[in-house]
Amino acid sequence: MKLLLVSFLALFFNYPAFSGELEPFLAGGKWGFRDRVTKTIAVSPQFENACAFSEGLACVKSGIGWGYIDETGKMVIPPQKNICRISYPFLNGEALCIFSPLKACERFEKFGGFELFRCIAAPYEGGELSEKQLHRKIDRTGKILYQSTGIKGDGLEVVITPKNKFGYAREFKLAIQPKYNFAEKCAENKCGVLVPGEGWGYIDYNDNFVISPTFGEVSVFSCGLATTRTTHGSYGIINSSGEYVVQPVYDYLPKDLCKDELKARFKAAEGILNKKGWEFTPDCLSKAFNSMGPARVSEKIAELSPEELSETCSIPGLTALAASVPNCFNCYMALAVKQSFTARKENIDKAIAIKPADPQPYRLLATMADNPDPWGTEGFETHFVQGIEGYLKMIELESTNPSWPTGACSAGGKAPNLLTPEFRSKVLAACDKAIKADPDNVESRNNKAKIYSQEMIKEGK
Repeated sequence: MKLLLVSFLALFFNYPAFSGELEPFLAGGKWGFRDRVTKTIAVSPQFENACAFSEGLACVKSGIGWGYIDETGKMVIPPQKNICRISYPFLNGEALCIFSPLKACERFEKFGGFELFRCIAAPYEGGELSEKQLHRKIDRTGKILYQSTGIKGDGLEVVITPKNKFGYAREFKLAIQPKYNFAEKCAENKCGVLVPGEGWGYIDYNDNFVISPTFGEVSVFSCGLATTRTTHGSYGIINSSGEYVVQPVYDYLPKDLCKDELKARFKAAEGILNKKGWEFTPDCLSKAFNSMGPARVSEKIAELSPEELSETCSIPGLTALAASVPNCFNCYMALAVKQSFTARKENIDKAIAIKPADPQPYRLLATMADNPDPWGTEGFETHFVQGIEGYLKMIELESTNPSWPTGACSAGGKAPNLLTPEFRSKVLAACDKAIKADPDNVESRNNKAKIYSQEMIKEGK
């Protein structure tokens, strides 16, 4: 076997071919050391492999692995199983060793949503150092200073110390000191790092912070953007200046941000976040929206009635849509259609605030006085009165439509004791209007009688 990569190391690591008076030599299939000039044997051939002396130590392979001897042949760093599969000479007090090819690593846990790796000892394959092999740096006592993780980007590889501090190495040389609680892959001159007691932020390749460590989680920058998570668990997207282009209100956002359409989850609804305008479309509406061409989401929603929206989407989907599209009248109306009583009233009020003169919210509000099912349940009185308000508003908005006075009179006759004096007089006026429109309407006459009788009781007559 030839001397281990001496020429390669001399070229790549600027190691001298020989740094002392002894040189390795091969005899009988074993390696030993002898004087360079006299050829006198100093260390008898006994090793399976060896490298040149450097800084007073030489790496040798014997039995279970690689170790280091001094010039007397004493083993000062004994071979340890699974510590080094192949070793290299010392340089500036540190020595590089390969402990496992990358393919021998497997994911074993997650930290803040990011993967850590455990590297299983495996026979070293191949004689040349490459980025596919995981390496360690040891000191002159054999103590591990740091080791690679296999997480690499833009020439910088994440390294970890025995005390679980993370930094970066470039070309097997430490570039950023291991002082962070975790570190992410580097890209676009930014590396995500976790600062003890603060949070995740981004440093540049010179270890200067370019985005403050205030996040609960960060991703690798891609196409000028990065997904971040707040300490409360909500996801957003920042640009290269650390400014939010998507506010942190999402339940989930992907880490690869180069696509035009991003899978996302918003208010428990799965959907697509479009980078053009950053509009969110729940999956329930994707098919309908795709048939409408490239118009904005807000324009497409206007083409669907609240009933169509409510039939197509679940409450989480509609909630997400209402939160992502400003002043989405149809969204709130669709939610009101699917919900009942208190939740219905809340969304009706939001729709009214957007379009005060539109009859749709009041028409839906009126139905809250029609359904007898909740009678006797908590809050029924409030919902009943709100429904009466809806009827009275519809009489105002559609004064020529006789169905609204008839409906108001009918609703008032179901629970006349719940009508306030002001509402009682208005509902009686509605009954008169209904009777005038249809003199033969017996039901309206009976309802008026019930309401009037209740009025007499209230007045003690």
